[in-house]
Amino acid sequence: MPKITNVEKAQKDQGTCPGCGGEIKKGDPYKWIKFRFGGRKVRCASCKFKDSDLTQSEFLSQVYDLNDRITGLSDLDNLDDLQSEVEDIASGYETLADECYEKKENMPEGLQQGSVGEMLEERSDGCREVADNLQGIDFDFSDDIAREEALEQLDTDDVHLKDLTEEVVKRLREEAREAVESHPDSVNEAAWYEELYESYVEEGLDPDEFEEKVVEAIDEKRLEKFQECLEEAQLYSYEGQ
Repeated sequence: MPKITNVEKAQKDQGTCPGCGGEIKKGDPYKWIKFRFGGRKVRCASCKFKDSDLTQSEFLSQVYDLNDRITGLSDLDNLDDLQSEVEDIASGYETLADECYEKKENMPEGLQQGSVGEMLEERSDGCREVADNLQGIDFDFSDDIAREEALEQLDTDDVHLKDLTEEVVKRLREEAREAVESHPDSVNEAAWYEELYESYVEEGLDPDEFEEKVVEAIDEKRLEKFQECLEEAQLYSYEGQ
């Protein structure tokens, strides 16, 4: 791995920073690396060198970029985008696995058992494992099922649709008051009866409000699924050499 050299003031213009696209002018701070064989790479003071910048191995450079993309999944904010990105990353690992396998198969049979052949096989198996794990993540989310679960939860939480008409509510209240007046010995029962319907009227929602509650509950379940899939995807990356 090459050493990163930090420069406080550039003696001349250093061109465009590949990290952010900004120009590194004379007098600006910047950093650079140089391999034993190959040209020099620069970054402005604000940008970091990625792991893929610090290797001349084509394979490792691609692997590090894919690993960085897995880390970057946390920047996404919805399940569809997450699934699309994970599928694309998995395809990248799968392509690398195929390339390593083909390189080994194209080597003379005697060399396939050597260190290079073993390395290619390990790389192929490692990338294939990551791809399989990513492809195995269950992204399925049903709005219909989520809606059913939301309705059950709202019912459990006593959030309901206000479907009593004013006439019915008025009648029920009158009946409750009559029960109190006619049966002094059952005051507690009558009071409970009246309180029940008062509560129903207060907590009940009109159709639009109730639907908003349902949609909010579905969105929460979709977010939970997103977080679950994100956490699983970030468990997987290529750790070999």
